[in-house]
Amino acid sequence: MPVHTEADLVDRILSYLEARLPQEVQALGKLNQLENELRNEFAGSLNYIPTVAKSERERRVSEVKRLFNGRNVAEVAEVLKISRSTVYRIVKQPDF
Repeated sequence: MPVHTEADLVDRILSYLEARLPQEVQALGKLNQLENELRNEFAGSLNYIPTVAKSERERRVSEVKRLFNGRNVAEVAEVLKISRSTVYRIVKQPDF
């Protein structure tokens, strides 16, 4: 197994799991195997992890569609606690 000098995404995810779920990780007992499987599965690929989950984005879009009347961008943004630019980005989508 190659030696990693800097923690990459796999290292960080495994550390996160160990910190949050220590009993489960210990019971699994195959952390090295899991690490190898993760590295093999995602080797060489660039992966983007969005800040907001897809389900949340879809919920926001439907809420904007429900509330937007063509002139109330600031009000919709305030009600949904999102930025006005997010409202504009949603309403400018072709399927809006």
